[in-house]
Amino acid sequence: MFKYTLIVLSFVATLYFAQNDSTVIGTEDSVTVSVTPEIIIKVGDKSDGSRIHPVHLLKLYDDNRITIDPNDQFIMPFSTKQTCATECHDYSIISDGFHFNFDHSDIENKRPSEPWIYTDPTTLSMIPISYRKNEGTFLPSEIALSPMKFLDRFGPYYTGGDISEMDSLQNPRNYFRWSVSGKLEVNCLICHDADLNYDKAEYAGNVRKQNYKWAASGSSSLTEFKGNASKMPDNYDPYNMTTIQSIDQRSSVPPNIKYDKSKFNSSNKVYFNITKNVPNERCYYCHSSIVTDDDFAEPWKREEDVHLKAGLNCVDCHKNGLDHNITRGTMSDENGDSQFTCEGCHIQQFENGRPTNGSLGAPIPIHAGIPPVHFERMTCTVCHSGNWPNDEANFVKSSRNHFLGMHGTNKAPNVFPHIQTTILTENEELKLEPRNLVWPSFWGSINNGEVTPLSIEFIEDTIRPLLSLDSLFNFGDWPIISDSLLVEMLDTLQNFESVKGKPVFVTAGKMVHLRDSSLLEEETKKGNAYSWPIAHTVRPASQALGVNGCEDCHSVNSPFFNSEIVIVSSLESFSNDKLAMSDFENRSQFYQSLFSLTFFFRPWLKVLIILSALVVLLIIAGYVFRAFKEISVIGVSNNTKEGND
Repeated sequence: MFKYTLIVLSFVATLYFAQNDSTVIGTEDSVTVSVTPEIIIKVGDKSDGSRIHPVHLLKLYDDNRITIDPNDQFIMPFSTKQTCATECHDYSIISDGFHFNFDHSDIENKRPSEPWIYTDPTTLSMIPISYRKNEGTFLPSEIALSPMKFLDRFGPYYTGGDISEMDSLQNPRNYFRWSVSGKLEVNCLICHDADLNYDKAEYAGNVRKQNYKWAASGSSSLTEFKGNASKMPDNYDPYNMTTIQSIDQRSSVPPNIKYDKSKFNSSNKVYFNITKNVPNERCYYCHSSIVTDDDFAEPWKREEDVHLKAGLNCVDCHKNGLDHNITRGTMSDENGDSQFTCEGCHIQQFENGRPTNGSLGAPIPIHAGIPPVHFERMTCTVCHSGNWPNDEANFVKSSRNHFLGMHGTNKAPNVFPHIQTTILTENEELKLEPRNLVWPSFWGSINNGEVTPLSIEFIEDTIRPLLSLDSLFNFGDWPIISDSLLVEMLDTLQNFESVKGKPVFVTAGKMVHLRDSSLLEEETKKGNAYSWPIAHTVRPASQALGVNGCEDCHSVNSPFFNSEIVIVSSLESFSNDKLAMSDFENRSQFYQSLFSLTFFFRPWLKVLIILSALVVLLIIAGYVFRAFKEISVIGVSNNTKEGND
């Protein structure tokens, strides 16, 4: 009781002093500095200039801000929000960072980023979704994907906060499930816990089991955790075990956490091995990708990013402050800091006579012989990033959409969704850049010319049984349906009241619907391929595109313009369609082929120019010698004439 009285008194005192002049307020474990009446900076929010790393010896708090005692009978998981924010950091500022602010209505992200891809071959669905309102993606709400359903599918690679915390976003239908699972707070440890025993795959598994409250603490080295909240009844209460009498505890274990008592000192504090310089492996958990060629399963055959090979870490370029808004390495970066771009490091620039770049030993390239037009029309990543263009685009697997690094991941090279790489296409600044690409496929309806996808619940409950495709079909080529089956499906969907408007099937960039019992195709923006830029793996100059000369791109059959991109579609009449790389580059394939022919004849032209130059020089030399002869003759005749005189 005395402890809780102190907490209340400290809170009241903080409110009192915060409303007065700048004051330093001290408690047993923290110091809060009020710089102005409006801004309160906690002890861990601003550096005092020292480069030493503070020791994180902390008390653990649960989500109710009650101190964790490992000897209690009913032990709760510690809360990252309360443990990290109660004493040291401003959680509200951190939770507004780039990795946690997915649903903020004020975000205008013009630069496309990797989507979450809802994929279900049994319903012919492949829908790129994003909370960031990227053009070409769908908001989860547009397909009736609630935050809890989103987390059930994509949560293993979600760092917490925002959609998993905000009460205003929670669907009332999931109210009781949220009370069982708890909130998925921002997981500070997933990046900053340098303990080698921190288990990222365990975190992913806990999120998939709706163990949101336990996910962060259960994957740390401080605890041992077992349980599955998704199997618990809606009235589950961890303080009342009678609420689970109806479940089979042989297969459905209630969430149960135990703390390693040896990690607690006499003051009931534990040591966190916290690092600001986040290890690369923590970034890899969400940001790994692998091209699915014949050698994709052989790690020793893969190239490593030249920056990492040189000893840099991801966070040396992708930096952030307390607000956790990560620099993303683009000239139009949201933070307005071009220092951490390719040009910012590698292209020589001066300000008041002082060099402003070349940090971390970055070499300054000469690019001798490369026409300037290349730098006006292409990004650095075209030549230095991703894999070389091939005759056909490769497929690539990524962490967030293929669940790389999780226990039981399907390691086959052709697992859904099918993402193609490297696609050279124009960005928002009309420069070519390398991208990954996915073709949307979904069932929808059209009203007043606007195409909207049908809800996921309707697709799974109604369309899946109607199609009756193999439910075990989880890798390989897309299932192909005949045009006649599509006619039957669209005709049947017209009879459902939940389908508002004319039913359509969007695939291969087209909208297919019925007219007089036959299929009609129309172009629609909603079906256009969605692509997003890639910048890694970065290759050195010796492996850059163009190292063999102009022919790397400008030969007659160069994949730079002629690589084939498959139009992924489940409809039989579209299933074999392909496009050329030049279609995405907004370049004419015919023109580029003719232009490439000039490079074929350029060696001959060079020889002709050299021979012509030699002939011209010989002619000029002949005239010069003739001129000297004439001058000499005139001079001799003049001397003779003077002698006679």
